[in-house]
Amino acid sequence: MPATIAVAGPAVLAVGGLFSPMLRELRETVYQFSAPFVVDSSRFGTALGPFEPTPHAEAVAATVEWYRSR
Repeated sequence: MPATIAVAGPAVLAVGGLFSPMLRELRETVYQFSAPFVVDSSRFGTALGPFEPTPHAEAVAATVEWYRSR
C-alpha cells in the first residue's frame, strides 16, 4: 500500500503551536518542504578545485564497507 501524505496549512500549525512546542518549531521550518532544494557548488569548486559528486548508492555502500572494516 503506497504511503499518503497530509499537509497541515499555516493556520493549523499556528493553532497547534499554541499547545505543542514541536508544532511551533515545525511552523518555522515548513518552507523547507514546499519546494525542492537548489544547491550551487560553484564557490566550493572555486575554493577547492573541480570535483565529481559521488552517487548516493555508491556513497552508502562505501560508508557501510568502511564501518564494517573498523
